[in-house]
Amino acid sequence: MERTNLDGEFFKLFAPVFLGSFLGGIATWLIAMWQINKTQKLNNIQFYIQFNKAQIYINRFNEKVDNIMELTQGPKRGSARILLNGNDYLELKNDLELAIKTVNKDLTKVDFKEFVFELGEYNQYAPLAFYRDLSYVFFEMALVYNMLLEDSQYVVDDLPERIEIPRSPFGQQLSLSFILKSFRRTYKKMERKLKF
Repeated sequence: MERTNLDGEFFKLFAPVFLGSFLGGIATWLIAMWQINKTQKLNNIQFYIQFNKAQIYINRFNEKVDNIMELTQGPKRGSARILLNGNDYLELKNDLELAIKTVNKDLTKVDFKEFVFELGEYNQYAPLAFYRDLSYVFFEMALVYNMLLEDSQYVVDDLPERIEIPRSPFGQQLSLSFILKSFRRTYKKMERKLKF
């Protein structure tokens, strides 16, 4: 019987110690994660600056896609023949090219004929943590551009060339809205992580 009293007193004496050490461990972990993120930002400051500059072109691409989709899908499709021309689509391609060139300062020309194969070179200065996401952003921008061209081929004359992306049976089943939603989700995630 005395033993149970000792067990109760043992927990009364050492419960605050256990709780304090547990909370101390969590606090230490949070501080360490904060320091790691801060150090990562300081080590990759040049990339952060370049990505923030590239956001101008990515945001402009996003706005133009919305404007084109508003005209080509829905009740305004008839007026798209008058309001849209090939230059609107060329501006999309130019925004993609300028975003890539801004992130990769050594790049002088983007080869859209070998886009998928060159994608790794376009992101060579990206930190490992953002390499995949940045590749997805550029790849999905190219997919959106190609899908908009396909959607508008009977509405708009003198459309520019497509970006060469190998076709797969899986890729043909995806809709423009799905790709656009995926692009925006990935871009917002990068925007949040790379914010100053």
